[in-house]
Parts: sequence; C-alpha cells; structure tokens
Amino acid sequence: MSGSCDTVFIFEGGDVTTSTYTTEPTTGITALTALADVTDEVLCTVTPLVVEDTEAEEAGAVSLTRRGSRFILDCGNLVTATSLWSAISSAALEVRREEVADKVHGGQCVHDRPTPLMSYCRGQVALGPLSPVRQSG
Repeated sequence: MSGSCDTVFIFEGGDVTTSTYTTEPTTGITALTALADVTDEVLCTVTPLVVEDTEAEEAGAVSLTRRGSRFILDCGNLVTATSLWSAISSAALEVRREEVADKVHGGQCVHDRPTPLMSYCRGQVALGPLSPVRQSG
C-alpha cells in the first residue's frame, strides 16, 4: 500500500507557508505529528498577543482608591478578585491558627482572649508588607 500525500499550512512569524508530507495508511502518526507541529506554531505565535492584550486590559481596570480610613480595591474582573480573596483568606486562616497555637503554648486558656475575626486577620495579611508602619491591633 502506498501512503497519501497531504499539504499542511505552517504559520511562521505571521507568514503562511505550505509543506507536503506523506502518511502511512495504517497509522496516521505522521499526520498527528504534523498537526501537533502546526498547532504548536500557531499557539506560540498567537498566545503572547492574547496574554499581552489581557494583561493590558486588566491593568487598565484595576484601581485602588481611598475614602477616609477605607481602601477600595477594584480587581478588574471576578477571576482576579476571587484569586486574591482566596490567597488572602488562606493566609488569614494561618494567622488565626498561629494565634491559637501561641495561646495554647503560652499556657493561656484559649477563651481568655478572643481569637481575632477572619476580617481582622485578612486586614493584617493585606497590610503585612507595611507591618513596620502598623503595629496596633
């Protein structure tokens, strides 16, 4: 049996070229390899443009404003807001756990001093880089 001859379009640096290849009629592996190569080339060409556009759009939408003693962070989209909230909440939970562990290891009753609320811990985590400035609790 003889293989079939096919033509593939290859994207290189924005230019389109063609390449001819043959496939074995029983496996088709060459066709899959060629398809994978073309897909990789397209993704390598297009992905940086999409990422750049997305980053520019998100950077334009993110803002931090202040009203009195409140800061308002607009994350630009729900995915960014959810990711940030999740990261801050995980770190805040760890802060609460450390607080309870410090009480137990210090010989204090856990109920002597109330464990800080998650909102307080989130604030501490968010202000962590400014900790030398903010020492009150």
